[in-house]
Order: sequence, then C-alpha cells, then structure tokens
Amino acid sequence: MTALNFSPATKSEKSAIKRFYKEQCYSARFIGHDFGYLLHQDQTIIGSALISTITAASSQALLHGLVIANNYQQRGLGSQLLDFALGQYQQLRQGPQTVIAFCQPELLSFYQKHNFFVTDSNKLNHLLAPRYSSYQKKQSDLFIVCNSLT
Repeated sequence: MTALNFSPATKSEKSAIKRFYKEQCYSARFIGHDFGYLLHQDQTIIGSALISTITAASSQALLHGLVIANNYQQRGLGSQLLDFALGQYQQLRQGPQTVIAFCQPELLSFYQKHNFFVTDSNKLNHLLAPRYSSYQKKQSDLFIVCNSLT
C-alpha cells in the first residue's frame, strides 16, 4: 500500500469532498464555518471529516461526515483521521472548545475511545439543538457525544 497523507482540506477541494461523500452514499453538507480534514492515498480521497461551527464565535462545533471509503475500513484509519482532525482543529481554534457528534449506538464505543462522553440535548447551544432535533426525527436512537478540547 502506498503512503497515506492526512491534511487539512483547502477551499479548492470542496467539490472533491462532496464527490467523495456521494461516492460513499453518505449525505454530508457544509453547514457554516467548516473545517475539513482529509485522508489521501496518492491523489485519491479515501477519508474525510468535517468540524463545523454555525458561527465563527461559537465554542461548540459539530463533528460530522467522518467517513472512510468502504475498501479502507476496519484498518484504524477512522481513528487516525479523527485524532488528526481534533488535533488540527484544536491548534486552529486555540482555547477551550467542545466538539459534539451525533452518533448511532453502534459507534458509541468508537467515540468513547477518543475521549468523547455521552451528554444530553440540554448541553447543546441554541445553534446545535435544532439540528439534533431534526436528526433525531429520522434516527431516534442517536447519542450526543462531546469532547472538551482544552
């Protein structure tokens, strides 16, 4: 296998990221102040994660779109991409930040291994709470997990 490369996404890669999600049959959108993180093999995107704040000043961000291409799953690449994304985001934003994810029950242990803990909807700010309510209508068993970066 050729070398893997983790990198922050550039604005010029936005179309490629959308295409990657579509190829993976994953519905992800850019939702505000988005920070994308990519995993490439050669010049091909094989993984992506987005961390988005609804406003630039928000201290809560939403981790979404953490996807590894099907052919590359079960190799620990999702963990590596998540660690990379959180580290890069923490350096970029500086100061206390809380990263929130909405996860399905089968992914709970994955997030807990990465220092996320379960919380409830009353901990969400007024920008993320409506988004969670909307997601929960389609998937009623979603967990809210958060990681406090300091």
